[in-house]
Amino acid sequence: MLRKPLEDDKSNREVTLQLIDQILTVMFLFECLFKIIVGGFLCNGPDSYMKSGWNIMDFFIALTSMSVFLNLPNSFKVVRLLRILKPLRMVNKYPGIRIAVESIIQAVPQFINLAMISTLALMMFSVLGTTFFKGLFNTCEMKNVPKNLVKRIDTKWECIDLGGEWINRPDNFDDVSQAMLTLFTAATTEGWIDIMWAGLDSTSINVMPKKDASIGMLPYFLTFMMLGSCIFLNLFVGVVVDSNATEKEKILKTHLLTPL
Repeated sequence: MLRKPLEDDKSNREVTLQLIDQILTVMFLFECLFKIIVGGFLCNGPDSYMKSGWNIMDFFIALTSMSVFLNLPNSFKVVRLLRILKPLRMVNKYPGIRIAVESIIQAVPQFINLAMISTLALMMFSVLGTTFFKGLFNTCEMKNVPKNLVKRIDTKWECIDLGGEWINRPDNFDDVSQAMLTLFTAATTEGWIDIMWAGLDSTSINVMPKKDASIGMLPYFLTFMMLGSCIFLNLFVGVVVDSNATEKEKILKTHLLTPL
């Protein structure tokens, strides 16, 4: 983070940073060595060094950090990029960060279940959206149309005849896959207002949109936003919070306490 790629390797700044890197690497290696002496490397019971996933990560980072002492050829200098893994050691040192990481990992199966349910709901709304709005998100690009003729354009053919261009919105419901992408974008609340208004102004195929021509479709968009943006996204957050509480009890062993 402190290094500048374009700076000379022999500058005082780079030499100092390299010296600090070497000192930290030696400290990491001694830490691994002391832990192995105390608990054994692999075959000394459940407290062996390599029986812990966090220790395996530390050991791998310590080994890859030794590249700072090696004069590697250019083809092997990519190994030095593995030094970016050093900050991961912080995960094993601070219980708070460790709880957060482990809670996310433990929540993955529940994420998959929620993702399947969300995808099913998204597909159902996409089928409905394709039924309601297929081919209706087209409009006329009037940059080349004379201003006095703009109000005369009602259909695709009039648009083309008067010099306009009949275009389709990037977010549309022309098929189920495109509808799923459009609704997923709306669920992130990014531009969902524009998508809703385009749907409410839709008329029929090859006909220009008109303000509030399909106002009856408003419940469709509101229902989807309430389910997709509010409920399903909050469910994912709830899974992380619940998993975090469970992992915190395991690490702090508060689940072993006798309730009052």
